[in-house]
Amino acid sequence: MIRKAIFAGASALAMTLAAPALAEEESAAEASAPTMDFGTWGVGLDMIDNSLEPGDDFDAYVNGRWVAENEIPSDRQRYGAFDMLREKSTHDVETLIAGLVNSNPEAGTQARRIVDAYNAYFNQEAIDASGLAPAQPYLNEIFAAPDLTRLAELFETPGYPALLSAGVTIDARNPTEYAVGVGFDGMGMPDRDYYLVDSESNQKARAAYKVMLTTLLDAAGYADPTTAAEAVYAFEHKVAELEWARQVLRIPTLTYNELTPEQLNEMAGYFPIQALLRAGKFDDQTRFLARQLPPTDEEIEEIGLTEEQLEMIGGGVPAMMKR
Repeated sequence: MIRKAIFAGASALAMTLAAPALAEEESAAEASAPTMDFGTWGVGLDMIDNSLEPGDDFDAYVNGRWVAENEIPSDRQRYGAFDMLREKSTHDVETLIAGLVNSNPEAGTQARRIVDAYNAYFNQEAIDASGLAPAQPYLNEIFAAPDLTRLAELFETPGYPALLSAGVTIDARNPTEYAVGVGFDGMGMPDRDYYLVDSESNQKARAAYKVMLTTLLDAAGYADPTTAAEAVYAFEHKVAELEWARQVLRIPTLTYNELTPEQLNEMAGYFPIQALLRAGKFDDQTRFLARQLPPTDEEIEEIGLTEEQLEMIGGGVPAMMKR
């Protein structure tokens, strides 16, 4: 799926990575800087679990001892080399921006723009005082849309959320080339299982999510935020029914689907796909990629999909267009 929540530029990304506590002394920040030392590259033979057969569970055979002997921090779901790298990168960016803030750069310079953007991002007082005013022009455009064609145009307009969208991606079978991918979104929770799998943990997550939705809609001024939250959740549940489980999204032969413009038009049905493509300036493309296209009978046999896997496949992009 293609998500459009991308900040405009690397400096904005740096703002989101940097922690707000720039008032600390530089020496204190340096003292707490994460370190990165992975030692010699390769498999740590001292971590091999010889009580297991590698053919039974190779991951546990190679990594099981490390997992057992290294505790995951209590505030995290996972921890490893990439998490350590993120911590160090966050600290490094924080240090760089702290230096810029302290240097009080001249107006009009790139450094001043970074400082101003950072200060604005963390100015909680100003953000609270503004309320919904900065978002109101976008909301007005959405509410004023007279038809699906206008909504499709907004889906490809920067700053607007999108149920269906097109965007530039890497061609998975030709990684030196770009391609335009077509996908859909619409869930607030991480994946479809949170909505569709009726486990105890998912029930707790749903209840907590509805509380969050109610809180947000109350702050937005809805007269009956609880009812509105239920409506939002019901909508997202319908989107989840069209989604694919992450297990099948990992099958590359299933998720690589090329489409000609004619095939995309035919698939779209009454959905104004051309309006969406024109708004994104993709209407001149000769091919598109889509991950979530339900497989044909021939593809099911060729890939060897099981009944269990087929139950994990929702209607995907075509079904979203027809909704």
